[in-house]
Amino acid sequence: MHVLIATPDLSYGRFLERALRAQGYTVDLAAEPLDATHLAGAVAWDLIIVDSSPPKLDGAELVQRLRATNGSPNILLLTEGRHPQDRARGLDMGADDCVSKPCSLCELVARVRAVVRRRGPPLGPVLRVEDLELSWALMTVRRAQRRIALTPKEFSLLAYLMQNAGRPVTRAMILDSVWGLGHDPQGNVVDVYVYYLRRKVDSGFAKRLIQTVPGVGYRLGGERGG
Repeated sequence: MHVLIATPDLSYGRFLERALRAQGYTVDLAAEPLDATHLAGAVAWDLIIVDSSPPKLDGAELVQRLRATNGSPNILLLTEGRHPQDRARGLDMGADDCVSKPCSLCELVARVRAVVRRRGPPLGPVLRVEDLELSWALMTVRRAQRRIALTPKEFSLLAYLMQNAGRPVTRAMILDSVWGLGHDPQGNVVDVYVYYLRRKVDSGFAKRLIQTVPGVGYRLGGERGG
């Protein structure tokens, strides 16, 4: 599941990011309302979490703008105040649920699951690189119309490589985007999962899509390499 966190508090955003990645979600952060609005229109998110932190950010107004940009995403609003009118305003502006801060992490994760379960996943875009196709909405991958079964982490890794098709990405970039902070950058988890992907995505095909970029990392598509 692909989650966008819109918050001006990057330390809190990183905390939420790590917590949701631990649940197997793919997570991105947007620190500015304009960035969140732009991303909402460019990517099919399963959920957008809006952290309302006055006076920096009026979460209810951002929810309204996100709805105007992309009417379909599930939206969970985090509010600073515990007054019922704060939550009511957020719901009136288009949020699917509102949670008052501070809240326990287990409650927040449960609310995330509940919001997506109630509305179901939005129809998402299909990523395509040559004959490789990934569907966010269906959580499926095909190459030359052949179905490829991936684990959730393999799916997230492939999606990240496809989103950056044609350009090299470092192991550190992959770790931060797919696994989140806290993982040992000297470890080999990225290489192990790229090996898994290659066996599933490139095996049996004349052209290898997942390339090694010596001294840098990996690239999907583009020039042929080792």
